[in-house]
Amino acid sequence: MDPRKLAIVPAYLKGSANTWYQNRQLQQVTQTTHWDVINGQQNPVVANTFKQPFLDQFRTPARIQTWQAQLRSCKQEVSETIDRYANRIQILLKRVDPTSQNLEATRVDAFIDGLDPKIRLFVRAANPADLDAAIETAKNFENGFKEFGTAPLIPTQPIVTSTATPAKDVVALLGEMQSQLTALRLEQDQRKAPVNNQWPPNPKADVRCQICNKIGHSARDCRSNNNNSNNQNQRFPQNCYNCGKPGHRARDC
Repeated sequence: MDPRKLAIVPAYLKGSANTWYQNRQLQQVTQTTHWDVINGQQNPVVANTFKQPFLDQFRTPARIQTWQAQLRSCKQEVSETIDRYANRIQILLKRVDPTSQNLEATRVDAFIDGLDPKIRLFVRAANPADLDAAIETAKNFENGFKEFGTAPLIPTQPIVTSTATPAKDVVALLGEMQSQLTALRLEQDQRKAPVNNQWPPNPKADVRCQICNKIGHSARDCRSNNNNSNNQNQRFPQNCYNCGKPGHRARDC
């Protein structure tokens, strides 16, 4: 296995890493002859191996701090799929913790914290046991949003969780809340529906005028009544001497 690694690794080295490797091959004391030091066997000196000198050169404390900051700020971008976002997270996790020494919960939290907010709540409620389960859960809800325009009430595939019963209860509760919100939105839309192609709806649509006998207004709002009043005002422009109001004479008051 080690000879095969040494044979193919130069093809994957780019930029500064390739320059570093070529410079080491020019000097006999640093020429790479083994992949790593093997305990219990006749070992080469570390300088003639690839793995540890490479890590010492490119995995410095400063680089680790940079990767940690990138991991904390890594967020799912608009229109970015779960697969692409998960790939970015896994690359950063591998750089920060190449031997997977961190707790699995820390890796899961790093993934969930950067998810799209409309998916994050459902994935966290599912309480996935490991990173693979968290990614699978997020993909299920992503597919639900694509198909229905909203998150599915339950995951489309079974999910492994560390505490299955509480997680199912939370997911069921969230699904019930979502159903209630959907019903409320439909009820509001029905209330806003136009009456007789009129918008906004006329609150007096069923009121019949006592003057003109037409539907849609009351007698006090009737235009016919206003027209009669205007005609009376034009006929008797002066105010009544008895009551002081226009539209009639004192003898008719």
